[in-house]
Amino acid sequence: MLVSNAGMSPLYPDLASVTEDLYDKTHAVNAKGPFRLGCLFGTAMYEGEGGSIVNVSTAGSWRPGPGDLPYAMAKAGLNALTLGLAGAFNPKVRANTVLPGPFETDIAKAWPPGTVEAAARMNPMRRVGQPEDMVGICVFLASDASSYVNGAQILVDGGSFRTL
Repeated sequence: MLVSNAGMSPLYPDLASVTEDLYDKTHAVNAKGPFRLGCLFGTAMYEGEGGSIVNVSTAGSWRPGPGDLPYAMAKAGLNALTLGLAGAFNPKVRANTVLPGPFETDIAKAWPPGTVEAAARMNPMRRVGQPEDMVGICVFLASDASSYVNGAQILVDGGSFRTL
């Protein structure tokens, strides 16, 4: 099993301020790293007993905004990678993506004041996600209970993006 959970979404004042270095680093962490790992682990799993790849993307990859565009672009690439891996290593290896919405993780501490509360008010569940909210879906995708789930993109957002 491989879970690609690394991510970084640096803050910047506006799109014109996104430097090539910032863009390249964001892409390297969010797309290039998972590509290399997915290919290596996928090949090893395919040559062995099989397995599961779970990529952690973002709901924002479906609706990017100006404040997270390099991140959302890289995570959209991760979504595409998942679909490619789902086809490349089947039937022995499954690849799926989970797309969290707003979660109260360390990165939320860098958000402008009131952002977490505003996201919670807009969410049908009236809260933002907590790290433990990801456990169930990841365990499911890692287990044989999801043996016929391959290439899926699953929102974990409390219903925030339900209208997509």
